[in-house]
Amino acid sequence: RAGGGHFDVDRALQAVGAVVTATWPPVAIVGVGNMGGGMARRLLAQGVEVHVCDIDADKTQALQALGAHVAAIPAQLGGVAHFLIVCVVTAAQVQEVLWGDQGLAAQLQAGDTVMLCPTIAPDDTEAVAARLAAQGVATLDAPMSGGPERAALGTMSLMVAGADAVFERHQA
Repeated sequence: RAGGGHFDVDRALQAVGAVVTATWPPVAIVGVGNMGGGMARRLLAQGVEVHVCDIDADKTQALQALGAHVAAIPAQLGGVAHFLIVCVVTAAQVQEVLWGDQGLAAQLQAGDTVMLCPTIAPDDTEAVAARLAAQGVATLDAPMSGGPERAALGTMSLMVAGADAVFERHQA
């Protein structure tokens, strides 16, 4: 949120309750290693339609076996979900995922939201957010804490910063 906030993924899913599959929109995740994979498994277990992309085919195949839809490149995720999670490690990887040769940004639509989960420099986050905002795409900065086990259990913590309206739109 504007002043920073704490967003509990599991609390948001619990708020939706038993109707999560009828109301939670599809989610796309680029980077399904330890943390992103844990989030994907948790969302799938809650009945959410999840689309995934990763440079490691073993990671995406394991999630496909659980019901995830697999994209070979980030650009293929544009339009299939309007909430996209970038769960990579570095600012350079964020740039590649979004604006590389097979990047996602060109496929994003006004009104989409990109949640950035790596812990990167504030200047890098602000530059990404400004570039996406020029397309009408919102950004949530959401570095993660809790490790892969807590990600899979839905008890990890995200330290979220972004516009209050965007944060509230995605709480439940």
